[in-house]
Amino acid sequence: MSGTRTLQNAITEVVRDWDTVPLKAVSEVYPSNIDKKSSDDEISVRLCNYTDVYYNKEITDDIEFMEATTTEAKANRFRLCEGDILITKDSESKDDIGIPAYVTTDFDDVVCGYHLFLIRPDKSSLSPRFLFNCLRSRLLRTQFENLANGVTRYGITTGDAKNVRIPHPYERIQDRTVDFLSDGEASLNRAINGFEGISELLHNKRKATIRQSVTTGIGNNPTLTDIESSWIDRVPKHWDVVRTRFVADLHSGHTPSKSNDEYWKDADIPWVSLADSDRIRHNDYISETEKYTNEKGLANSSAHILPKGTVVFTRDATVGLCSIIDQPMAVSQHIVGWVCGSKILPEYLLNVLKSMDQEYDRLTRGSTISTIGMHDIEGFNTPLPPINEQREIVDQIETETEQMWELTDQIEETIELLKEKRQALITAAVTGQIDMSEEKGVIQGDD
Repeated sequence: MSGTRTLQNAITEVVRDWDTVPLKAVSEVYPSNIDKKSSDDEISVRLCNYTDVYYNKEITDDIEFMEATTTEAKANRFRLCEGDILITKDSESKDDIGIPAYVTTDFDDVVCGYHLFLIRPDKSSLSPRFLFNCLRSRLLRTQFENLANGVTRYGITTGDAKNVRIPHPYERIQDRTVDFLSDGEASLNRAINGFEGISELLHNKRKATIRQSVTTGIGNNPTLTDIESSWIDRVPKHWDVVRTRFVADLHSGHTPSKSNDEYWKDADIPWVSLADSDRIRHNDYISETEKYTNEKGLANSSAHILPKGTVVFTRDATVGLCSIIDQPMAVSQHIVGWVCGSKILPEYLLNVLKSMDQEYDRLTRGSTISTIGMHDIEGFNTPLPPINEQREIVDQIETETEQMWELTDQIEETIELLKEKRQALITAAVTGQIDMSEEKGVIQGDD
């Protein structure tokens, strides 16, 4: 209780000139219990899922929602209406809790799915857009992170969600704050989008460089032969094209039970999961993971330790992220590991897997959830030059892409700074640190 009072005092100190109220005083808050299962005796609905909220600032009809069924009572209660706000209520990371998305229109058949809270503001006293900006602010992000409980997966209770405190100024101040942020964010978003476009161009150029190297080699005008493969057109005549599993052992992973804390306490065995996606995306080698398990966790699951040098590969969510583990690690069922034999270098296989986006798109096309089955992974083909040529190709790729990586890092640092500035602007605006009385847009305390 004392910790709650301390947090409330801190909030009051930040929001000095405005009232703060618990969310439940100005909004209805519902935890959804509509799952992805379908039943013949229920009505058909479209389901707004966790990922729809996590990856979208706004919930619009352009999103391809999952088909599902539910009872008529649940459909009526959780049907999405304009001005509703959905937030994530649990995750493998504390900072992924409370991520909001704004519902822009009334839906006839789209309902709030499991792992989400549906928040419906009382529009007579609270602007939905103002609340949405509050939920994006550091003020609310900090509250959600402090309230999250768990060991391997974190969540907040309905009671805690209802009691987070939000600023509640006069309605005219709410409206001015929304207008101010709409204008202020627009210029920052344009800058962010511009840099992200440059980053994407560099990413594509790097991919093209890698793909050309692992399919045609690095020699001058090699004699090429046509190949009947879904993603490989031609390779040098002296190369082979083989099933990847013939030159590298394929291993799947598993997750020790998350309901048993004993498998996750005093943990010292790195365990690669989807929580490591960003780490894998940005590094050719990984030496640590977001989660760790222990010997008891491995003994009571089908997870096992893979050796240093294994190439790990994500087969769910963001398919095709890959990296090399720099120490022995276990992996989840969403990750596979390739243990290379004597005929293929881990670094070369890593670059081959980075070149296969066309194949991943083909295998996941039409899927509601992006995933590649083990049977498809077993069918992967790889161009296979002699081992000494593989080393030359790896060295050449590193040389040619080094400057592109450096530029990408600089651009991503700039993007992060702009996002931090946007976050600071939102937080300052919704906590009364910017004078909205005459739409001055001046941070309080500035000369």
